[in-house]
Amino acid sequence: MTQPHDMLFKQLKKIKLKVHLKGQRRNQSQWLRHSVNDKDNLIVEKLLTGIDVPNIDNEIFVRELFLSLNHWLLDYANDGTRQGYPFDP
Repeated sequence: MTQPHDMLFKQLKKIKLKVHLKGQRRNQSQWLRHSVNDKDNLIVEKLLTGIDVPNIDNEIFVRELFLSLNHWLLDYANDGTRQGYPFDP
């Protein structure tokens, strides 16, 4: 099982996926900071807590989802057995 994981690790390191993900996260965070006037306009947290959101702004919602997924991918060290980037086998 470690051989496929090692191969994946080497390939993702070669294409600098972690660097690209960090850049995307920074860009999405800046976009949300500049485009959302009030934190109450953010959608994902409301949906996760069961609050009804009648008018969903798709552009904000998609960027929030992307940012959440991006954060999850880069937070690999806090999950599983910490066997290495980017996913625990």
